[in-house]
Amino acid sequence: MAEHSILKQLLLKPLASIYGAGVKLRNLMFNSGIFKEKVFPVPVICVGNIRVGGTGKTPMIEYLLRLLLQNGFKPAVVSRGYKRSTKGLKIASIKSGAEEVGDEPRQIKRKFPQTTVAVDANRRRAIKFLLDLPEENRPNVILLDDGFQHRYVKPSLSILLTDYNNPIFDDDLLPLGRLREKVDAKDRADMVIVTRCPNNMPQLHYRIFERDLNLFPYQHLNFTTIGYSTPIKVFPAPNSPIKLTVRSKSCYAISGIADPTKFFEELRNKIGDVKTITFPDHHKFTVKDAEMLNSGFDEYLATRQKEEFPIAICTEKDAQRLHDIRKCLSSTLKERLFFLPIHIKFKENGQEKFDNEILKHIAHFQNK
Repeated sequence: MAEHSILKQLLLKPLASIYGAGVKLRNLMFNSGIFKEKVFPVPVICVGNIRVGGTGKTPMIEYLLRLLLQNGFKPAVVSRGYKRSTKGLKIASIKSGAEEVGDEPRQIKRKFPQTTVAVDANRRRAIKFLLDLPEENRPNVILLDDGFQHRYVKPSLSILLTDYNNPIFDDDLLPLGRLREKVDAKDRADMVIVTRCPNNMPQLHYRIFERDLNLFPYQHLNFTTIGYSTPIKVFPAPNSPIKLTVRSKSCYAISGIADPTKFFEELRNKIGDVKTITFPDHHKFTVKDAEMLNSGFDEYLATRQKEEFPIAICTEKDAQRLHDIRKCLSSTLKERLFFLPIHIKFKENGQEKFDNEILKHIAHFQNK
């Protein structure tokens, strides 16, 4: 194992150095003004990371949407729509498929139908389109999803997420590690949030993160964990409950996210008997996948007792993409297929502090 690690260092460290030099040059071009960052006349709140893989950006965007809507703002979301099959600017609708706009924008639009969700790799163009809308449709706050490296837009507030289990200070640049930029890129953030913390996180770990992140005094640090809600039907039938109404004792768990560890862990804690099926992050489900899931779930049902009420359950993001192959899924699977909603919960009484900082930032921006 040690020999494998040494070989990996020897082969990949030079490539990581070359990659790092390119990233450093690009950032230097922005910092010196050679590449221009566009400033917009409304608050632009960026939520992003510097590590490849999931850090909980979508739950944070959804949290911010709830906060802003509850306080009378008219927010819009701008996303690149990762792994969509379309190009250019798209405005998500309730009927948009994940293939058209991406799984995350589809999820956000369906949960917040009153919010405009714009999908475009060119974030400048998307924001300009939103600000050119008629006044009654024009947003007064923009949420920039996964925009930390998209420096052609200068956010008014930047929120950087880092996973508790994969902290940025304990990683290396691509391809040796998983970092898109060096750790010192965190200095561009106004807020840093450690996500997916354990519920029983020791006090010592808070101090370790504070020490190793080594933030500036003006940077706010918060800690969050994941909360789970009652499973919801992916394909609800008319006039029938959309939430799981009975206690299930076994499940066929489907995941196509970057790190399904906590998802599977939650199911084992709540249900007990769990058979797991995994796909790559943002996996585009195919007809072949549907056939495999259909037969796999039928075989699973055949091994279970009826009183266990076995179900199939997927992540919320997977539910968006499974809609694209709904015609290929069996009636048995669709009847028992649920997704597990998630949300973020602040730790150490951090919610009030975070909310106040967001609202204060917007108020200060609008009163300039």
